Amino acid sequence: MIFYSDRTDRLGARLNSLLNAKRIANAHDAEVKFAWENASGTVQAENLFAPTFLKAARIEALPENLTRLKTKVSLYAPGASDHVFQTPKPFTNVWVDRPFGVLKTESEDRFTVLQDLSDLLMNSLIREDVRRTIEKVRVGLPDNFVAVHLRRGDLKQYLKIDTHLGENFERFCPIDVADYALSKSVVPIIFTDQVKLIPDHLQKFLVQENVDPVHLRKYPKRLVDFIHMAALSEAKEIVSGKSAFANLAAVIAGKTPTHPLSYLGAERYFDAFHNANETYFEFSNTQIEAAHREALVACRRFPTLKSFKTDVRRITKKTYPHLVKPSFLNTSIWHMRRHIK
Repeated sequence: MIFYSDRTDRLGARLNSLLNAKRIANAHDAEVKFAWENASGTVQAENLFAPTFLKAARIEALPENLTRLKTKVSLYAPGASDHVFQTPKPFTNVWVDRPFGVLKTESEDRFTVLQDLSDLLMNSLIREDVRRTIEKVRVGLPDNFVAVHLRRGDLKQYLKIDTHLGENFERFCPIDVADYALSKSVVPIIFTDQVKLIPDHLQKFLVQENVDPVHLRKYPKRLVDFIHMAALSEAKEIVSGKSAFANLAAVIAGKTPTHPLSYLGAERYFDAFHNANETYFEFSNTQIEAAHREALVACRRFPTLKSFKTDVRRITKKTYPHLVKPSFLNTSIWHMRRHIK
């Protein structure tokens, strides 16, 4: 039996798929094989993976006629999800194509699985020099900080969105999250490649401003991004919307990312949306309505957000009373499913 992984998107999705495939393969005393296209926007395989693992597991392309691993969702959580998989038949070659979330059996504990995934990545898959560098970078970070992730391109991509903000509606407010952390005397460390969008008063909290560049000068940029992300797994909390990259940091940390709505509370959360609207974009009323709708549905679907349901309904009802009607919300659940699976 061989388990295969092959993603062509960015680093978080690629590694999440590979880590899940490797863990399941180990549990079945089987091999894992993976294809890794060295695209310009992600880490080159040779720079990241241990040579022994790379030699044993990397292939040029997936073979044909693989059996896709069957899964079903067992937990929805903003920024993370669990998928229970069916044990494949013996002597089957299996394709593991899950860019996001944790794959586990019905009986496995998710935090035990997270620890297994973290140990695999840090102690078996990556190069020894990269692992040592991550440890050095972690030493320089402050105690009890909160990690804030501004996903690549999120702010700019809103200019192209018409009516369906979908899963992206929670990604616009990392700046507000950082400001709120400071108001609580908590140090935020911001990870982003959109440095110019970070206000002057927050520039000193960028991860690159808190890491000794001597440790990183020999590495290419995309590998430095990975090292920064792995170091941020030491955070007290990792605040992010649905991002495979932030989810990977949480996997390394053995925890679930904190949704911005959970961190900010409903009032600050929607204030952040309207502030972003005034600062960066000119949303249509339909787009703003969509963000409220998706927040309402998220509060119904995600256990960690249900405590915010009353506040989100109250705030939304002032401007969009039709959104809180049961008939409208029931229709919106289908819409939400399309974007968060």
